[in-house]
Amino acid sequence: MRASRLLVWMVMALALMGSCTQFSLDYKRIPRQWTGDSCFITDRQPFALDLTPTEDYEAWAVTATSGDAVTFTKIPGKVPANTPFILYNSSKAGETVSVPVIDDDDAGIATVAGNMLRGTISPTYVSTVNGDYTNFGLSGGNFLKINNGVVKANKAYLPVLTSALPSDARLTIIFNDETTGVSEVRSKVEDIRAPYYDLQGRKVSQPRKGLYIVNGKKTLIK
Repeated sequence: MRASRLLVWMVMALALMGSCTQFSLDYKRIPRQWTGDSCFITDRQPFALDLTPTEDYEAWAVTATSGDAVTFTKIPGKVPANTPFILYNSSKAGETVSVPVIDDDDAGIATVAGNMLRGTISPTYVSTVNGDYTNFGLSGGNFLKINNGVVKANKAYLPVLTSALPSDARLTIIFNDETTGVSEVRSKVEDIRAPYYDLQGRKVSQPRKGLYIVNGKKTLIK
């Protein structure tokens, strides 16, 4: 199968580069490890993957930014090779999970519409600012500006239009589950600067637990 041949090539190439010990590959799954206390992994692989949500992880794409708000949209299933994405699981910090590799022509593969993430397949130098965009990397659950450095292989980063960023931007993550129509903010309330409104349309200056309207979408704060 094409995916198997590609994986064999990848293992050989990594061995020749002396970096095969970074992580191991078999012919069906890619082990991915959460490190430290992070609930996130950014990723991009040169083969198709089945990212259907499991008890081990959910996969997300970045589909919108507005001011300092970054909207994550859940990936429901199989994706083509070279798709950058973010894995999330709040309970898997420090653990290893496996992501299934599938054939490039597997039924049900779909491109992630509107995905703003960019990915690397080898260590890549990424400047803080590139043209009209500022580049951010995800670290410990926070988007931070990349400080003119090298992004590791098989990772993803986020270019954001510089002119749209507040001067003191902290990028707040909003998880948007299109299957339920409800979004959830999984970051500290004090870091949120986008206007919040209750379900009656009244602006809320200090949102607490509950359901709100943010950027036109229902957002749940737990």
